Amino acid sequence: MILRIRKYNWEHKKSSALEKIKIEVKLHRLIFSGDYHYKQLVENLGNMKIEGDKDKNYRKRNYKEMAYKTWCNGKKLRIFYHRRVPFLPKCIIEISYPSKECLIRLNESLPDLNPSSIELTLDLRCSSPTAVRRLFNALLKYFYVPRVWKLKFHRGHSPQKKQTRDLNRTFYMGNLKIYERGKDKYPWGEGWHRSELDRVRVEFKANRQVLQNNGIKSLDDLVRNFNFENIFLPRFHFKVFRRSALLPKENDIYAKLHGRESFQKQLVEARKQGISNLNRKQCIVDAPGFTKLKNRIVRKIKEFDRKWKK
Repeated sequence: MILRIRKYNWEHKKSSALEKIKIEVKLHRLIFSGDYHYKQLVENLGNMKIEGDKDKNYRKRNYKEMAYKTWCNGKKLRIFYHRRVPFLPKCIIEISYPSKECLIRLNESLPDLNPSSIELTLDLRCSSPTAVRRLFNALLKYFYVPRVWKLKFHRGHSPQKKQTRDLNRTFYMGNLKIYERGKDKYPWGEGWHRSELDRVRVEFKANRQVLQNNGIKSLDDLVRNFNFENIFLPRFHFKVFRRSALLPKENDIYAKLHGRESFQKQLVEARKQGISNLNRKQCIVDAPGFTKLKNRIVRKIKEFDRKWKK
């Protein structure tokens, strides 16, 4: 009886969490490295606004100077130069949410830039902050990232640098993370207050090795041959356990990560307990309740790739 009630309650929460989700596919933060001196940067980009020591960006540890340049469509380039250590690139350039046109223009101005990392994001927009929290809980229970055994849970910080239950939650799995968030500017310091939440973001940080493995060795490659689907889609799945007396079924209680059930956490715990000789193809199967959402995600990503290649 208790199991039936639990199954009904969870199925109701899961179905309500997956309703009325708007899906958006984006490139978040892109970081490039290059062998350009300051004078070359000015010659190719034009005058830049130099920032003083008030900006405490973490890259200032490796570079003596930082500047901003307003780029196409109002996007800003953040430029670090005058390296402190000889083996570092002579400059680092960051840009957030660029269009393809912005990158084409950057490639024309600085053709020898190389991509260092790209953050690929999937935004699942919800109708209310409550819906965001329900969706995050549902994703946490079913999310599976292959070959990841170290997990981390984090809450946003208040302006006083204290973690609080009223701020957003983040779940890290290797180079992939899921987190609750609101608009781009942090209204509460280093996090979003739960009343400001409007989406769950799934974000994968593709480093240089991942990019090179997918044929992206230069900014020109990125402009011409970028493939969101090949890089992003294999990184995560929605899964449940089946056909195993050693692992919980979908409606059983999973191992918890900071009070919330998690498929990935259960898998990590099983490995610690020596349950490592599993037939993965039999024991780990697609979560049936997420088929529609996964298909919608695939369609959106394919649409992004089609538009990029035009």
